[in-house]
Amino acid sequence: MSLNSSFTSIAQELIKQKTILENKGVVVSTQNPNPSPSEITDALNNMNINIDTSVATAVPEDVRKGKSFYSQYNEIQTGTLDLSIIDDLQSKLLCFITGTGTMEIEIPTDEKFTKIREYAFNSGTSNKTLFYKENLTIPSNITRIGVRAFYMANLTGKLVVPETCTYIENTAFQYTNLTEAEVFNGMNDSSTYILSYCPKLKKVTLHAPIKSLASYSFAQNPLMEEIYLPSTLETMAASSFYKDTALKLVQFTGEEPSALYTGTFSDCKTAAFLVPYQSYNTYFNATNYQYYGNPMYGYGEFSTGQALPSADDDGLYTITWHSTLEDAQNVANAITVCPADGKLFAVFTAVETATETETETDTTT
Repeated sequence: MSLNSSFTSIAQELIKQKTILENKGVVVSTQNPNPSPSEITDALNNMNINIDTSVATAVPEDVRKGKSFYSQYNEIQTGTLDLSIIDDLQSKLLCFITGTGTMEIEIPTDEKFTKIREYAFNSGTSNKTLFYKENLTIPSNITRIGVRAFYMANLTGKLVVPETCTYIENTAFQYTNLTEAEVFNGMNDSSTYILSYCPKLKKVTLHAPIKSLASYSFAQNPLMEEIYLPSTLETMAASSFYKDTALKLVQFTGEEPSALYTGTFSDCKTAAFLVPYQSYNTYFNATNYQYYGNPMYGYGEFSTGQALPSADDDGLYTITWHSTLEDAQNVANAITVCPADGKLFAVFTAVETATETETETDTTT
């Protein structure tokens, strides 16, 4: 049975340091060295401590002193408390057992620490107040992020996962309050639900060398509007963007289209597909890219004053360029020269070709 490591550690500390607790006037009745959640609850109930859930006095300094987590065997673990040096026992129990109170996440940058252990900063409570970090950047010494490492943690702002992180396990950032995420590596076929059910997430940018998106990896994010996919992406699961109904923009960056299932973007009716303009025809005719009925636009990077192509190299399409995606969607304010360095958006219109009969008629005439 998987338990929140802070629950387990504290339960063990309560038992191991029974004498210390008794000297503090606290009675502990649990004897099981590997208690179940119900036994943990029973232990707390038998401690005769009246926990006021409206007050929590734990402070970020406790983290820096090692009271909220410790590291062992190159892993980061939470919840080990030396009860002999804790004066405010009541508030610490409140913070670690009931999941209320605010503690700052501080991840060691020492190279000997390589993994954020499963459940390490898992709040385990819907109030998401146990751990807090704004604009969290995972340090480069971390190569693996465990299952539910930040599950329900009160993370806000932007998350950055570096290229040195080669494996992100499932549900790692599920139910967080992040508004943006930039992931340079670590996603794989097993990274299910890693950024799902995030009520404030709006934008996700993925980079090479990521090759695949797992099932429900970004599912049910009600505010997510933008997803930028890496050139190395090869496959996306049918449910990767399940019920992401607010999605407005999906940008593909590879010269060759990623493999799509018929369900990958089924819930994303308002999303526009952006593809490299040189590969527009390849994407347009790729399997399932027309299945969803989403409009497809080209994009390209140009320099100030650069003349813009008016047709593709094969003569299959005419191209009109626009400074914004909104203009492209409304076919308004077309331009022929790049006004300023940056990204432009293209509308492709198929060139009508004469039929064989029409050609013969024209020749006879």
